[in-house]
Amino acid sequence: MKRIILYILIFLGLLYAFKYFHYKNLLSAKIGFYDKYNTIFNKTNNFDVLFLGSSRAQMHYNTKLADSILNFNSFNVSYNGANIEQAFNLLKCYLRKSKAPKTIFYEIDYHVLKYHEDKWMDFQNLFPFIENNDTYNAIGKSDNRFIYAKNCIVYSIANLGIKNISTGFQYFFNKNIKSDSLYYKGYFKNNLQLSQNVFSNEFKYQWFNLKDRAFLDSLIYCCKTNNIKLNLITSPIFGGGKLDVLNHTQIISQLKNIALTNKITYRNFSSLKFCNQRNLFIDQHHMNDKGANLFTEFLCKELKKN
Repeated sequence: MKRIILYILIFLGLLYAFKYFHYKNLLSAKIGFYDKYNTIFNKTNNFDVLFLGSSRAQMHYNTKLADSILNFNSFNVSYNGANIEQAFNLLKCYLRKSKAPKTIFYEIDYHVLKYHEDKWMDFQNLFPFIENNDTYNAIGKSDNRFIYAKNCIVYSIANLGIKNISTGFQYFFNKNIKSDSLYYKGYFKNNLQLSQNVFSNEFKYQWFNLKDRAFLDSLIYCCKTNNIKLNLITSPIFGGGKLDVLNHTQIISQLKNIALTNKITYRNFSSLKFCNQRNLFIDQHHMNDKGANLFTEFLCKELKKN
């Protein structure tokens, strides 16, 4: 019996040692995904402009281009699949150590407003960051899996996945992964994925789910109390959003009314003239790097007018 207990303790000790060195390797990255979220969660920053939102924000707002055209010092605070609650929590984590920006552009994904998903996409990639209790408290409340990941060593290691572990080993040998060089100040230059041959046309009605509607109010209030100019914005969608949102006119009208009520700006750029050019999109809702450059240049021209 004592020998079994000893083996279990040795096994757990090895797991904790692996976890420590693996997380340390991931957080040592100077570019790429882990550098981006290390900047958001752990560094002290002084960016004057933030682009906030989901993968659409991450792929559509080219920070390097925006900085060069408008003399911004911007950063892209975004996460794949992030809903309004998750984006708001990302912002809270950023503001914990960093100076409040002058301006935030928040990407409103009106084509998925009726859905609220508590789970974070690819949650295992955030494991190194929830070791910090403040970060854990901010992002872990909505996804119970983080409770197990933080408190159960077997669960956390079992859920890392081969790709995550492989990335840690590559960083240990001072080698970057393929996608690292595609990140610049939070923006992801998506030239890895090929455009899909067929874009789905699933017509659905959209409306604000109550939970995210409340978090949008929280985001607006947070910006007002921190003297941040908040801009709501919807970037290009293939077909202008009319291929998958049946009540397109009504949902846009609702967003405009929310902006008007709160004395902020909502810009709907989902239906620009180049939104029908398939070669600018990798799928119905995400532009490739060529599309992102075209849209960022367009946005900068619009902002110059004002």
